[in-house]
Amino acid sequence: VTAVPYSVRDLAGSTPSLAQDPRIPPAVFLPSHAAAAASGPQTHLSAWLSPLPRSMLPAERDAVLPADNTFFVFFHFPVRVAAIRMWNYSKTPTRGVKEFSLTVDGHTVFMG
Repeated sequence: VTAVPYSVRDLAGSTPSLAQDPRIPPAVFLPSHAAAAASGPQTHLSAWLSPLPRSMLPAERDAVLPADNTFFVFFHFPVRVAAIRMWNYSKTPTRGVKEFSLTVDGHTVFMG
């Protein structure tokens, strides 16, 4: 599991308080038991938060970033996936994912 940009931790140089932010890609699959018990899988503690690449300062970019945020899940062997459940967690209506696409083995299976 990885992402580009990885998380708001990429902004830690300009905002040191983000260096330990728990909203990293693996958190999407491994919510803490306390967070899940408190508010279900939609909790901010079992989420991924990443800055938009175009909003990052040049010094915060490791390399050339894609225009959009990208989340990757790799399997080391063939896996059958029966369902993918996603929550668009955002504290305010103006935040959160506006549109996304899902690509499996190089084929776009959803875009919207």
